[in-house]
Amino acid sequence: MRGEKMSGREGLLLNGEQDQVPLGEIVQLSQIRGDRNRVTTALKDSILQEGLLYPPIVASVTPALLEEYIGFTNRTWGGDANFDDFADRLRLDGNYYLMVAGHTRCAAVEELINEGALPADIEMPVKVVKMGSVMDIVSVQRADNLHSAPPKEREAMAIVELYVWGLENGSWSNKKEFLNSQSSQNINITRGTLRDALHYANLPSRIRNFILGGAIKYSVGVEMGAGVPIMLDFFAYKMGFSGFDDSAINEESKRQIELATEVFLDRLCIEIVSGNRSTGKNRSILESRVLIRNELERMKGVMVPVSDEPLFTLQEPPSQIIDGEIRNLRRALNDMTVRHASGLLSDMIKGQEGLLGSDEVDSLLEKLKSAENYEYQSLGGIALSASI
Repeated sequence: MRGEKMSGREGLLLNGEQDQVPLGEIVQLSQIRGDRNRVTTALKDSILQEGLLYPPIVASVTPALLEEYIGFTNRTWGGDANFDDFADRLRLDGNYYLMVAGHTRCAAVEELINEGALPADIEMPVKVVKMGSVMDIVSVQRADNLHSAPPKEREAMAIVELYVWGLENGSWSNKKEFLNSQSSQNINITRGTLRDALHYANLPSRIRNFILGGAIKYSVGVEMGAGVPIMLDFFAYKMGFSGFDDSAINEESKRQIELATEVFLDRLCIEIVSGNRSTGKNRSILESRVLIRNELERMKGVMVPVSDEPLFTLQEPPSQIIDGEIRNLRRALNDMTVRHASGLLSDMIKGQEGLLGSDEVDSLLEKLKSAENYEYQSLGGIALSASI
């Protein structure tokens, strides 16, 4: 996704005015987009010593445009943010400042404020660009990626938002037209890059956060995302439906099917990070997808059964299915805390609070801390570190 020049909407990046604004007055939609940024010590040290050499870019948007963009990101990424949540950030000119580029720099400033290294009311330099449409916003995000070489997962998010918004508004009607449109602007997005980005977009936000936080490789996340439609059908069948597209599925059933799928993927991530699943050439993830697909096809009567015994009984109560998946997740978490020690695992445990509750998360963190102390002592004071 590289080009040599910007024109049209992308040229907005070349314009704009400088401003100073407290971080708390900028609207950031990280909670919707699953936009968890990796902040390095080097970046924070640089900010403390030299300031922000490259100010983040914010869009000056009307209330109507902000509400429209929030609705779009909710639809695209499965968020539930409300426009009213940002009422206190309305500026005197009647517009909002919306973060569109420089999220990692803002995250670094926020960490420095939380650590007491910067005052809470410090004003941050920003470049302000006036934007009049959602297409302006997503185009500028993509244009920023052309020149900043972001991680693949962040590039994927910009591609998905641009592609989906164009579909919704008739700028293109299929993937081929989208790719041709980008090519005409000297922007090279391959079919494989778009395919992988759309697979990544299939993932629940909590799973995307594992990737954005560095615990899971983007390529592994893409393979998991490719299997999400199969998993949704799998759990829909377990709950007695003909598939995830069954018209009999109401909103509550849809939520239960999606939750079961999310917990299943969550456990898969835990096993990968703890070393219980090999990801060499993504083989383990592919095998998991094939297992689910084979069982699903066997249930549909499309293929010869792969085993004499079914993996489950049809029409299990949804609560029983979800409880079973959560039990599997708990087993994986407990096994991980006993056998492994890693900062990545600590972050992943903290990510379970919404599902398991704070008390259980605190207990798991204590177990992990005990495992870390044991490994440190058993190695004569040399601590282990693990990464994926």
